[in-house]
Amino acid sequence: MNLQNFFAGVMSSLLACSGGALLIIHVAETAGFTRTELVTWMFAVYVLGGILNVVMTVRYQIPFGGAHSITAVAFLASTASQFTIHELAAGYVLSGLLIVGLGMSGMFKKVLDFIPKVFIDALLAGVILNYVMKVIPSVSAMPLVGGLTIVGYVITLKMIKAVPPFIGALVWGILGLFIAYDFPNLSFTTFIWPQPLIPSFTMPALISIAIPISVLILTNDIAVALVALKSNGYNPPVNKTMIMSGAFTSVAGVFAGHAANMGGMMSALCSGEEAGSREQRTWAAIVSGSIVILFGLFLG
Repeated sequence: MNLQNFFAGVMSSLLACSGGALLIIHVAETAGFTRTELVTWMFAVYVLGGILNVVMTVRYQIPFGGAHSITAVAFLASTASQFTIHELAAGYVLSGLLIVGLGMSGMFKKVLDFIPKVFIDALLAGVILNYVMKVIPSVSAMPLVGGLTIVGYVITLKMIKAVPPFIGALVWGILGLFIAYDFPNLSFTTFIWPQPLIPSFTMPALISIAIPISVLILTNDIAVALVALKSNGYNPPVNKTMIMSGAFTSVAGVFAGHAANMGGMMSALCSGEEAGSREQRTWAAIVSGSIVILFGLFLG
């Protein structure tokens, strides 16, 4: 493992552990969840999601990155308050089973194999463009952090040829955060153990939770992850990827976790040239998954 692998893994994990975590907290507050329910939810998606991607990476020697579906959390922002947490858990379990069933049928693989490479590249470019377009408002909101990130990128690019520019951008950006913002003092409270739930299976949970979430996971996460890996020269096992993602999502559902799956942009970061030589890119995914697991463990 080298610096490229390590920092690519760190950047990948930040996608899940920053905005994704804040969105979960917002949804939990809106839905009126207790602190124990919130901790259980985050433990499920981060620990199980991290384990899934590390296991798949080691098993197939393909750099899978991911944790949970951020788009599914965004969907829950407007629907979670309409259901009990037990009904939500049932919806999550069912969504995982739907994904497992589709993976076992092999239909999704046939569709993915049918898509021409130019469309795959265009889809990946669209995913990346979404993050690029967020740079401008982010720099406007935090000019010092944005400015130092750009400075770090340029300095590393021009003066430190042995280090990838994105590493310099990340280091200088983090430095800007510590300079510009006062972080709250850490307060240590009693550790909360995740609590499994008894799902309450209802027809509304199937129609309003399970089906939409399974579609979001498939189209916005698993499909994009598989496309990114294919675009970077890998041949991921489509059906097994879906079956494993579905199985882990169902297990996460028992702990009120909405998903545990591969992530599109996270897999793209871990499998691209920025993550180092092709033979060592799996280290980036292992670092990413390990950080995600630790993040979930320390949330209690």
